[in-house]
Amino acid sequence: MTFKSVSKLTRLVGAFALASLLFTGNASAAVYTSLGTCAVTDMTVAADACFGAVQPEPINDSESELNNNFYGTDDGLFGYKDWDFLAKEDTPGGLSGTDIGLSVTPSGGAASGDWSVNAGALDSFARLVFILKAGNTFSAYLYEPGSDAGSSGSWLTSALDDKDLSHLSIYTSGMSPVPVPAAIWLFGTALLGFIGVSRRTKV
Repeated sequence: MTFKSVSKLTRLVGAFALASLLFTGNASAAVYTSLGTCAVTDMTVAADACFGAVQPEPINDSESELNNNFYGTDDGLFGYKDWDFLAKEDTPGGLSGTDIGLSVTPSGGAASGDWSVNAGALDSFARLVFILKAGNTFSAYLYEPGSDAGSSGSWLTSALDDKDLSHLSIYTSGMSPVPVPAAIWLFGTALLGFIGVSRRTKV
């Protein structure tokens, strides 16, 4: 092997080592840091699972935050990478997202309170996650397919060092409101037509 070949090989190995170091550094910096443990009963009706409290990077939750690899695996929050933002209310006030009648009311201090949405507003979503954000931390509460988040409940920021709630957000995962199948519409139209013809015949 010539000196020139050795020199090229040395440079190649050095570049690979540097790239590996940089990649590892970026990956480890992106992983969320767990600061404590939440309880499913922090949200009622009790969630199926909770994650947190965590130190976000950057600070606020968002679709990109929930769908990335910040959770130490190749998966997003609770193993799903298709979370879609539904609605959020900052406390006090400040609604954004879809109008589902989201209302967040602190009781006493802002470390606990109640939430509500319009009756049935969450029924057509099979998978939901509620995010409680306080200070520089958040905790997440999962409602899997088949579970019922209902239309009201309470919340606690005990997992977030009992700090005042900054906002409550709701996300859905891969599930949009369940559409009525086209066949049902066709059947309904045909049925109405049949009833109309039947009435005309009687007259």
